[in-house]
Amino acid sequence: MSVEMKRSIVMVLATATSAVMAATMTTGVAARPAQAPAEAAPAARGDAAPAASTLLDTGLEDPLTHPGTFAEPPEEVRPRTRWWWGETLTPERTRAEVDSLHEAGFGGFEVAFDADEWATQEQRDNLRVAVDRANELGMSVDVTLGAAWPIRTPNTGAGTGLSQTELIYGRADVAGGSTFDGPLPRPFDDPENEKQGRVVGVSAARVLERHEPARLLPEEQQPRFGNPIAGPERSTVLDPDSLVDLTDEVEGDALTWTAPEGDWIVFAYWARDAEESVMNHFYAESARAAGEYLVENEIGPENVEALRQAGGALFEDSLEHSAVSLYWSPDMAEQFKERRGYSPTKYLPLMYEHGMTNYWVPGPADEPVPDFDTPDADGEKVRDDYYTTITDLYVDAHMLAFQDWADGFGMDFKNQVAYGLPLEPVRSARELAQDGGRVESESFNSGDRIPWDQEDNPLWRYSLDHQRTLVGGAHQGGATRISTELGAQYFKTYEFNLADYKGFMDKEWAAGITLPFLHGYQYDTGEDRWPGTTRFGDVTAESWNDDFPQHQHWPGLTDYWARGTYVLEAGTPRTDVAVYRDGFLTTTARGRNPLRDEYGAPRKLYDTAPLEREGYSVQYLDPQGIVDEAAGRRGVLFPGSSSYRALVLDTEDITEESAQALVSQARRGLHVVVVGDAPSRASSLEGGDVADRRVRRNMDRLLGMDTVMQVATPAEVASALEGAGVVPRVAMDDSPVLTQARQTAETDYYYLYNPSTDAVEVTPSFASVGAPSTMDLADGSITPLGQFSQADGRTTVPLRLDGLGSAVIAFDRDAQPGPHVTSTDEVLDVRVTGDGLVLRATRSGVHEVALADGSTTRAVVDEPAAPYAGIGPRSWDLSLDRSGPEGVEDVALSLPNGFLQDWRDIEGLQDAAGVATYTGTFSAPSELFAEGAGAYLSLGEVHGSVKVRLNGELVAPDSVAGRQVDVSSLLVEGENELSIELASTLRNAVTAINGTSARTQAQGLLGPVQLIPYASTPLG
Repeated sequence: MSVEMKRSIVMVLATATSAVMAATMTTGVAARPAQAPAEAAPAARGDAAPAASTLLDTGLEDPLTHPGTFAEPPEEVRPRTRWWWGETLTPERTRAEVDSLHEAGFGGFEVAFDADEWATQEQRDNLRVAVDRANELGMSVDVTLGAAWPIRTPNTGAGTGLSQTELIYGRADVAGGSTFDGPLPRPFDDPENEKQGRVVGVSAARVLERHEPARLLPEEQQPRFGNPIAGPERSTVLDPDSLVDLTDEVEGDALTWTAPEGDWIVFAYWARDAEESVMNHFYAESARAAGEYLVENEIGPENVEALRQAGGALFEDSLEHSAVSLYWSPDMAEQFKERRGYSPTKYLPLMYEHGMTNYWVPGPADEPVPDFDTPDADGEKVRDDYYTTITDLYVDAHMLAFQDWADGFGMDFKNQVAYGLPLEPVRSARELAQDGGRVESESFNSGDRIPWDQEDNPLWRYSLDHQRTLVGGAHQGGATRISTELGAQYFKTYEFNLADYKGFMDKEWAAGITLPFLHGYQYDTGEDRWPGTTRFGDVTAESWNDDFPQHQHWPGLTDYWARGTYVLEAGTPRTDVAVYRDGFLTTTARGRNPLRDEYGAPRKLYDTAPLEREGYSVQYLDPQGIVDEAAGRRGVLFPGSSSYRALVLDTEDITEESAQALVSQARRGLHVVVVGDAPSRASSLEGGDVADRRVRRNMDRLLGMDTVMQVATPAEVASALEGAGVVPRVAMDDSPVLTQARQTAETDYYYLYNPSTDAVEVTPSFASVGAPSTMDLADGSITPLGQFSQADGRTTVPLRLDGLGSAVIAFDRDAQPGPHVTSTDEVLDVRVTGDGLVLRATRSGVHEVALADGSTTRAVVDEPAAPYAGIGPRSWDLSLDRSGPEGVEDVALSLPNGFLQDWRDIEGLQDAAGVATYTGTFSAPSELFAEGAGAYLSLGEVHGSVKVRLNGELVAPDSVAGRQVDVSSLLVEGENELSIELASTLRNAVTAINGTSARTQAQGLLGPVQLIPYASTPLG
């Protein structure tokens, strides 16, 4: 078993009398305490009322029992935005942009610096202006570390000994019995050693099977993205018993060594700076030096206290960097030996897989062929040990170093964790969360794209897996907030509608992401051509400024997001099943268009769809997670947070510790489903055959337990769990709906999301009782449910979810249910009113319903009035505040015959952008004012954001169309006036005026705009 070494990097931040912050880091061996509260035994039928010790302290009021707070969420849960700064900064403009973001409903911002105006006094002065204004408004401020990503500072660049290091090898063939006598073999990709490599070790190995070696591609063949070295088609096979460390035989830069019998290779290992000159992510001294530079030159010691008051985070963007060969650090060999229990030098040839240390790391099906391997599993074990070690160092010497540094400011370190590189992501996210840091995902790298439905986006399932990998680790670490960099996409500039952002976030909430950081707003210097400065040209969306037409409609969406974030962050997250996984996360941001050819991005991590269709919620668990102290020891994994009640094991190897821990957990009640053959070997080289035998012995014990099942394929897992009595918290029957569950001391919350474009009717069974309500994220209302049944500690609720629609159901566990319909064989619109239950419908019908008091009733719904479309045609007027380089121009138009059309089909609007107002009048039919009658307003097809008023009153707070809204209380007998304010995107105008693209998109109100009457009848 390897030596487990936890390295914590302690950042001591001292404030001198001159208010200059001095950051220092020291390294040492320390074990972090468990972060989870005390554990609880598993509930028999889902989740019983949780003991206080099993809940996380979120610091938020319970949304259901604080309806006023839910309706008007606090700044703490409001969405944030990235804010890219330009090279020209002024205090006046900085302050004005903070005000604009606040008015749009954002609760904070994340400053991203421009390389041409970074680490200067002007930059620091404007940072102080932004922070001071944010503190006045109650906004949070996050600060990106560095002006580019990954982090690079002058004192950690090339030649400092602190930049990212890579390890390449040189090789020389030696026949048995002959003597190698001469200079050490130079790097095979740099025979003149122009990159100034330094020898760190020498070894030799006997060849059993020789194949073509790796080679440096000619410059014209080297890929734009990817490794310039072409790996072999087949690995050269080495004799594992022959590996020998020759480092002590080296004199100067030469070696004299006589090879024994056989065919041999002599290896020399050269450490050198990687070409990108970023900081070393695996070396504590590099983190220390970067922190010193950043506090002095980017943040400014004089700004530290104000920044602390803003309560944000110090942020590291995605790890988009590469090494030609192995990632290395000055103390890598020492760290490897301490952590894995053996010296790496003679095993180094087995670690080389060219392409694994490039951004982006290949997907699971595309792992490259190693340069060298062994005839047994030793080569794979060595590589596993190497990747485990660099994850160790990434966590301990990088992320936790920066978290401790940020903590010295009274802030947190926020990180887009691990993805894109060969680093284990679940563990990385968990340990950052356990140390108090913040975990962030990214819609772009994870694979979220427009369209965001599962039928039309081939990356949809991988994006779900990518996001819930990071979410799972964060939940295991006790975090309730997982943010996302939301909305970047190639070839969508100036095309994003607010509806697109809503669609992204609705889906990401279903993965457990909680807080959007919009990508993004651009500091508008006023110096660039209309429509303003852009961060990524006309390629990557989106560089908002307050001249975008839809900017004024943000509050409707930011309020919606704040309520969703509030619900998902107020309680402790609960998940049904963990899937054991030991692997990496690649990226899908690969620069291809169209979507279906994103450089072969993967489609999924594991086949979890059969589980999901029965209602099981799923996350991933890494090898070290099973043995983490917070995982508990009583048959529920991570009882203080995720509370997994089952684990899926589908792997050929496993760590020895994990195998032993699984036996212990299964003995105490954890259900384990083994898919295919059980693991037959240890994943680490340390322990050798003895460790393999222990793994097999533990797997034999595991398979003999009553709580363990073995199936042939992933498709059989759900049936096995159901047979064992492991019921999902939200049980469904062959449904596409995804769920998230949260618990507070008083309330159970469930978020349901339909990823299909088709509406679905489902009858989920929730592991909750008490009084259920729906919580409307759009308008902040909370409404008691009028139709459900309860039995055996569960509640069944018939629901209809629109295509890509969602719902929040909350259960007050201590409240007694009020009057309700208990029939659940059809979805009914039953309203709970002061006068009793009322059945509402848009179609006539007769319904036999059972009531909670045991009675039955026959409800007859009369024929409602016909849908009324008399608002148009021939009665629409349209005025437009047209946006362009000269400012806003007022334009009045009459639509041909009043017919609603795409602006591209209307003379004078083909290349228009701006805010249009459609005005129509109609006379409401008398049937709408009969007792029990009313009407919903439907806008039909809409391309743009909206604000809708009927007779001068706001119909709903929504800025995104799609809901049918009850307008009965706003209708008047006689003439009614409907006003629809619609804000377009800038795409068509930018295409026509700037000529940077030929793309156009649909704009405007297409309808049909209808009143949809309903009738209602009392029940009982």
